[in-house]
Amino acid sequence: MSAGSSQPPLRRIHPEAIYQSGLAKLALEYWRKQSTDDIIRSLAPGSREALRVKPDGRIMNGNTRIKVLEERGFDVNRLPREIVNQEGPTMDVSRLVEEFRSLSPAAQAEVLVRLSHELTIVGRDAYEPSSPEVRHPRRLRVLNEIQHRITSHVLALLGAEPGRYPDEILVSMILEPDDPELQRQVATAFTRSLSRQAVA
Repeated sequence: MSAGSSQPPLRRIHPEAIYQSGLAKLALEYWRKQSTDDIIRSLAPGSREALRVKPDGRIMNGNTRIKVLEERGFDVNRLPREIVNQEGPTMDVSRLVEEFRSLSPAAQAEVLVRLSHELTIVGRDAYEPSSPEVRHPRRLRVLNEIQHRITSHVLALLGAEPGRYPDEILVSMILEPDDPELQRQVATAFTRSLSRQAVA
């Protein structure tokens, strides 16, 4: 987490055209109605929707709010940011399985929902900045398959279905991408989701 001019300038990844319709337009209209202080608070490091940025300044979370602040003339580059590094923790699948297994079904569902949200942020790394194009379509496809497994398992947990995947199989399937960078990002997201559950 850091702020100041020593950081690269923030770069929104969403093109302007995205705000013309649909969900992005609704989100933009919502944030335009919020006070500058409320927007800044929502971007604070450690908050659920913190400003999360790649080392090169690409915004992975907070694009619409940053757009609104820019429209208001606010110097967004002085905001503190959480840096989303390429390198994640060393992956210890057995430790992650044990942490996940130790949770109640309700807590497991919460972790998986948090993970699902985290993976939407990971997926944004595949976007071409300020363009509707995608740089890494294969990564998005893999993330979609992981999301499918996660949401299916959440439904099984909520329905107390006894035939759901055992914890070690589920965690292994989530952490299986053969792309080393994506595997690191998914492992980091999983670890982050587990640690946030412990704090919540």
